[in-house]
Amino acid sequence: MGFWSKLFGAKPAESTSEQGEAAPPIGDSKPSPKAAFVAWCLDEIRRHPAVERAEAVDGPGLPVSIWTSAGQQKMFLQNTFVETRDSSPEQRSSALRRLISCIDTSEEERDWDSAMPSLVPLLRASTFGGAVGMGATMVRLPFVPFLTLFIGLDDAARIVFSNNKELEAWGQTPESALSQAFVNLGKHVASATQECPDSEPYDDDAPYPIWHVTRDDSYESSRITLPGYLESFRGRVLGNPIAIVPHRSMLVISGDGHPEALRRLAEMAEREFSASTRSVSPAIYTTDANARVAPLRLAPEHPQHDLVERGHQLLAHDVYHEQKTLLEKRFEQEGLDVFVATHMLLTDKKTGKLSSSSTMTEGVPSLLPETDKLALVSRSSGRKVLVVARAVVAELAPECFEPAHGFDPPRIRTLSWPSPEKLAELERRASST
Repeated sequence: MGFWSKLFGAKPAESTSEQGEAAPPIGDSKPSPKAAFVAWCLDEIRRHPAVERAEAVDGPGLPVSIWTSAGQQKMFLQNTFVETRDSSPEQRSSALRRLISCIDTSEEERDWDSAMPSLVPLLRASTFGGAVGMGATMVRLPFVPFLTLFIGLDDAARIVFSNNKELEAWGQTPESALSQAFVNLGKHVASATQECPDSEPYDDDAPYPIWHVTRDDSYESSRITLPGYLESFRGRVLGNPIAIVPHRSMLVISGDGHPEALRRLAEMAEREFSASTRSVSPAIYTTDANARVAPLRLAPEHPQHDLVERGHQLLAHDVYHEQKTLLEKRFEQEGLDVFVATHMLLTDKKTGKLSSSSTMTEGVPSLLPETDKLALVSRSSGRKVLVVARAVVAELAPECFEPAHGFDPPRIRTLSWPSPEKLAELERRASST
């Protein structure tokens, strides 16, 4: 149920004991568990009277493409697979029926007046939504590095992501639609009562104030995107407000004035992010001088610097990994010969500190992620590898790179290989650090 229905007291539909073919035990079939699950889901989806066609497609999240009279839609099965793999066949069938109920069969287009009260902001990873070309593109606006704001329409039975074609028909821009979504979420947050508070203390025994959102409305993490929301905790926490959104249903807030609060939030963010099938971010966020949400960055000498940076590194690694998968499949379909470099994490054996690296090979056109280091692989020198700070390579050989536009997270396109003179200087600079 969407939070608008919860807000106004609507009751969820009672569960029914529908008769039908139960889901097969996932582990008993010869195909892999995921393949068997997808095949079973597709069989059930195709039984839906409004579905004209349904096919599995490549991409993360176990996506399937569905065609109805209302157009083409994309559905992701990964979360349902993970959440029900230890469930009974009846429970799996019930979960799939709930998912299938979200299939949009309406041919009637929503107008702005009817859509406006239902708009909500949704915080997701930048790669959310999978490959491009699955119908009208979803409306997306940048939030912070590696996280993006989407606009949803909550109509109680399901949440539908708004698309650019829809906004054009409404005569709206992404910014104006997002502004209305913020208004709606702000009203919802303000409607909290003493009996039903929006947020409560997370741990009364902690030596520092720590809060969390307690209303179960599917928009816990989205609150951090609401202008002024995180800043409103200033004075209620020690120091500057900081927050984590490890998954969609979790927002925890404290302050940077107590070192143990920083440590606790950093460790909690990584743990909850890794455990969730609906993860958002393992990083810590704060507010800048304009009260806008920004990644928390600590001075190198701060005792929690490496721990906080670890969260940002893990987020970048996760999103770049998913982007690489999507780009490789897209380039293969388009027949493009471009190497999509991997975002790698390196651990310092002495300190345990994480750093990021990617590989640039001589003569291989590449799309590089933004990383701390760059491994230069020379094919003309017996595949000699030179590891140097990426900023140093950009400084000494800027002609070798250009920004690759249209990618989120950003990538860098290789243009040429450094000259022998510049390679010698890069080697000297690498050995001196």
